[in-house]
Amino acid sequence: MHPRLKALASSLSPVRPWFARVDSGTLKADAMAGLTGAAIVLPQGVAFAIIAGLPPEFGLFTAVVVALIAGIWGASMIMVSGPTTAISAVIFASMSQFATPGSEDYIAMIFTLTLMVGVIQIIAGLFKLGGLISFISHSVLIGFTAAAAFLIAASQLGGALGLKAGGGGGVLERLIHVARHIDHVNMTAVIIASATILTLVVLSRFSKKIPSYIIALAVGSGVAWFLQAPAQGVAMFAPLASIVPAIGAPDLSPGLMVELLPIAATVAFVGLLEAISIGRAFALRRDEPYDSSQEMVGQGLSNAVGSFFQCYAGSGSFTRSGLNADAGAQTPMSTIFAAGFLVVLLFVLAPYLEFVPVPAMAGVILFVSYS
Repeated sequence: MHPRLKALASSLSPVRPWFARVDSGTLKADAMAGLTGAAIVLPQGVAFAIIAGLPPEFGLFTAVVVALIAGIWGASMIMVSGPTTAISAVIFASMSQFATPGSEDYIAMIFTLTLMVGVIQIIAGLFKLGGLISFISHSVLIGFTAAAAFLIAASQLGGALGLKAGGGGGVLERLIHVARHIDHVNMTAVIIASATILTLVVLSRFSKKIPSYIIALAVGSGVAWFLQAPAQGVAMFAPLASIVPAIGAPDLSPGLMVELLPIAATVAFVGLLEAISIGRAFALRRDEPYDSSQEMVGQGLSNAVGSFFQCYAGSGSFTRSGLNADAGAQTPMSTIFAAGFLVVLLFVLAPYLEFVPVPAMAGVILFVSYS
């Protein structure tokens, strides 16, 4: 077989080299790490989907499918992929100009974008372009993410204050909307959001293994129940439309793909910069080999496959990867366990989302934006 064809077959083969490292001992350690990871990503998936302008369930689908595929075909032994703050921020800032976030048109465009991101990443990996990522300045990513974080925070400020949603726009427009309606601030909503943020601030000073987002949302929901928030005009979350993704092909009309190509390229390289930076860092810490081009293939496959399962573009998560390592993960089986446990948690906890007040989730997202 030609060397290039052999390398291609090796990159895409479902039989991965790390399979040989799995034994009864690693399975036990990975199962415990996976359970911890599932508890952390459940509220994160909801929050990050909202940041991206999508219904909450799409963040959870991304946390299952993207994490599963990237874990199997990626190059890192313990990196966890899925929805991330940076990717969610980039998508919201870039795509909200084309359609209203949360609308059917917006959602359909996101799935097309996700497939395009995956294809770009796969091609980059197959052509061994992993080394080129190092030429992208990390400060560029930080600057873009910081700007998007301001937009996200502005978009959630109204929810934290109990105001009706405005018409969208940039940071200035959203702040003007809040200023014009400041006399309609709902103090019950403010108390709920403040209690949620305070809980996160306190818990952030302790172990990262604590499912702080779940606890903070529980505290916010408890405060809402005590204050009889619905009777005070505080909005509550609607139940998830589904906890099982629908399977379907994204819109591949040429005109739409040409329009989205610059954004797809941006999201693809931001995602790869995140994933490769994280993968390399943990590989050095654990003294393990790391193939950045194979990571590109793994990330690309996860996004390309995910686009058919109502996922949006994901990448490596430093927070969840660090937690995975601290929890004792040994192999990518930890991400497989985490995906399985998350599905179970969805069936158990999804019915209770309607008891979560909108200001509590707004408080979580404001904390994420600040972080």
